[in-house]
Amino acid sequence: MASLMHIREHHSLRELLEPALSMTCPHCGVYAQMTVQATPAWQWLITNRPRRIGISALCPACRRPVFLCSGPVTYADDELTIDGLWEPVVKPLPSFELDRLPAELVDPVTEALACYRDGHWQALVMLSHRITLMCADAMGSDGRMTLFNAVTEAASLAGVDDALARFCRDILFDLDAAVTLPSLSPSAARVLVALLKDMLHEAFVRRDRLREAIRRVAHDARYND
Repeated sequence: MASLMHIREHHSLRELLEPALSMTCPHCGVYAQMTVQATPAWQWLITNRPRRIGISALCPACRRPVFLCSGPVTYADDELTIDGLWEPVVKPLPSFELDRLPAELVDPVTEALACYRDGHWQALVMLSHRITLMCADAMGSDGRMTLFNAVTEAASLAGVDDALARFCRDILFDLDAAVTLPSLSPSAARVLVALLKDMLHEAFVRRDRLREAIRRVAHDARYND
């Protein structure tokens, strides 16, 4: 929707917003038209004159509240103008095909992505290591070596600096939580999450897609016969 909104006393902020308030839900990742639940009253806005305005909406897919804000806001005697897009206060999770993971990995991976989104670096470190151990266990006796090689190859293909690649591999495979946890910078966290997602993709998502494609081909072959 347009970023510039002019609102007068007789206008309903709910009615102005709702028809075009479509976005990706930060909780479930579904793109949908949000239902506006609560907006500030005109008199309160004119009296308090906040620089930014917040509203509450409801995601129709997961039925969870989504809090949005916009601004800056400028005021005149009988009108206020909001200049800015309505954005979720909580950002969406980084995308990943969670439905292709083993059930026991869905919650840890979701939590790790949320930690990355919210800047909780030490929690991200611990969860990333735990997820790697769980992946290796799920893959069997050669799981750890297969995952290590996949991460090494991914870092090489992406041109990650050798020292940073080694730092991320140590977190994923050789973390000792009893010792002081390593400190992550935002850029290192970005690389760590990219390598973690690629590792999960190679271990589970790619395999699941291939199996799905082969089943589909086999089904079509039987049908055509």
